[in-house]
Order: sequence, then C-alpha cells, then structure tokens
Amino acid sequence: MNELTKLHDIVMRLLSNKKEGQYWDFKQKHHKDKGELIHDILCLANAKHDGPRYLIYGVSPDNYSILGVDDSEMTRTQADIISIFSDNQSKFAFGLYPDFRLETITIDKKRVDVLVIENCFYKPYFATNKIDCVRANSIYTRVMDRNTPKDSSAAPNEIEYMWQERFGLTLPAKEKVKRFLSDYGNWEHYTLEDGNSCWFYKTFPEFTVQIEDAARILGSRQEWTRGEINQDLNSAFYYSVYVHQTRLAQIHAVCFDDGRKAMVAPAWKPALRGRLYFYEKDSLALEMQAFHVANNGGVDHSKNLRLGPLPDSVAKISIVPEAASAVPIPIASCELVEKFLQNYDSERSLDPIREEVMQYQVFLQNQFAFHKWLSDQS
Repeated sequence: MNELTKLHDIVMRLLSNKKEGQYWDFKQKHHKDKGELIHDILCLANAKHDGPRYLIYGVSPDNYSILGVDDSEMTRTQADIISIFSDNQSKFAFGLYPDFRLETITIDKKRVDVLVIENCFYKPYFATNKIDCVRANSIYTRVMDRNTPKDSSAAPNEIEYMWQERFGLTLPAKEKVKRFLSDYGNWEHYTLEDGNSCWFYKTFPEFTVQIEDAARILGSRQEWTRGEINQDLNSAFYYSVYVHQTRLAQIHAVCFDDGRKAMVAPAWKPALRGRLYFYEKDSLALEMQAFHVANNGGVDHSKNLRLGPLPDSVAKISIVPEAASAVPIPIASCELVEKFLQNYDSERSLDPIREEVMQYQVFLQNQFAFHKWLSDQS
C-alpha cells in the first residue's frame, strides 16, 4: 500500500465520523487569508495527539460531503504554504514552525487536498511577533474540534503539556533516549578510568552513553565488513545507554579498516540463505548511528563500505550494478523489509551458507536487490 492509498483510507475514516476532531479539520476551500492559514496550522500542530494531523480541503464542514477543490478558485501549492512560513521564520519562537506537506487524493472522482502536519517534538509552536491575525506570544492549540481563538491563548495545563513533550518528559525511558540522542550538541564527552569514552546529556545528566569493550562477545567479521582491508584487525564494542545505574540498551558497533572506520551494526533478516542488512527506521540503533556519526567528524562510514572481491567465475555485473562503488545499507521499516522478502525469498530458508566467499556473494546480491527495489518504490 503506497502513501497516497494510506492517506485516502485515513481521510475516508475521518469522514465516516461525520465530525471534526482533535487532529483533523475540514475546509471547503483553500485559505485566502494568510493569517487564518497560519492559525489553523499552529492549532493542529500543537494539539495533543500522537500522530500526524490533517487539514483537509474540498469537504463541506456542515454535512461532511465531498465537494472537491474547485480549480477555478484560489488554491495554494505546497511551495506557497512553505513560503508563507519561511518568509516569516524570524517571527516564530526559536525560528521553528511546523513540518508539513500537501498531498492530493481523489474521492468520488473529486480532488481533495490534504495538508499533512507531522507530529514533531518542537511544540509549542508560536509567533513572537504579530503575523496578520496571529498574535505575538499567544500559544494556540486544538481541543476536540475547537481551535484556540486568535485573540486568546491555550489553557495553562495545555501549554505545560506541550513543553513537557518538547523536553521528552512524557515519553518512556527508551523513547527519551532516542529523543536525546538526536540532540547531538547537548552531550558532553569525558573519558572513564578504563580509557573508554562516555557522554552525559547536559539537560538530564542521569542519561549517559558509554563505550564498553565486547570483542570476545560480539562478531566483528560480518559480511558488510569484508570489503574493508585489514579484516583481522576488526573489533567490536557496545554503545551502552544508562539512566542512573540502569542499563537501558546495549547497541552493537564495529571498528574496521585497521581502526579507521566504525559504525553501529545494522539489523538483518535472513534472505537467500544469507543476510539482508538494513538500519531499522525510527530505531534506537539508527539514532545511535547518527549520534556516532555526529561525534566522529560527521563522516558516515555506513555510506561508503567498500566492495570486496568476487571469484572470477561469478558474473559480477549480474549482482553489482556497473556504476556501484559502495555497498548500500538502506534505512527501512521492518514492514517494508518483510514486504520485499515476500516476493524476493518467499521460502526464507533457515539453513545459512557457511562458506565466506559464497556468503559475501549472496550478501551483495541481497543488498543491491533491496536497494533497487526501494528506488522503484519511490
């Protein structure tokens, strides 16, 4: 199911409620007034809801029938709406405004425009200088089907919750860690007595990340390291995440190429009696990889893994595209990986190949096949 099909199903479900709600709003026509548009977007962006929010054009807000967007009337493109916010960026607190995109779907052969507003943790979004009818320093939100009036502000308890969301206080501990890791610049590094590195999060210093040696426990010669030189000098370690003295997670990482490169080990699924490697979207391991890159000069070694040699008997071009210079380790959800594997390797044999040259050949075949499949999906 592609993204527009999903969006179509979401809009149909919202229409079936025969009402507006906390995270969706119906409009018959596109906003003509810039201030009204900004106000509606801020209200939805700040609403208390775990998920995207939807401003849906082409629907009667009276009886919720599909009228469709009239092309003969004024409509706004995604670029138009982004320009309204970017042109006023200096007037928003911290220079931040909601993340959104405009999509078009068809319902009953009529055009429906949907502004999808992402659920980000930068709430509350508000203007510090007046923008048309949007007041300075008023924080707007949406409760049930009602927006905060433009000449008012959200209730204190609603504003308090927005700030709690911003600082990750409403999240479980592991989700907090993911949020904090993305705040790369707010971690302070120091060295432990054993010589290993450690970082603590300045805002909440009870959260720490420590490097722990694990060469005797973890593998460091997985297929994705075999194109790198000095394989015998590979080593493995953990990024261990703690809150106070409680260890929340241990994340496998590997040094290779004679210690010149390092990265968090990707996740994998069995494929063609080998492995398909990927970074799981929205996972703690992926956030740790980004944290690792930020703390190592910004170079992402997962993006330039060397291609190793293949036997002369193997038709290399049938496995590796001619223009390829590195092995791809994609970012994808487990659901997307499973969808790919359903057709690619429906049997999913649990009898793995043990011969290293053959392992590497199958690894390359899997990685480039998945990379191409992902490109075809976009």
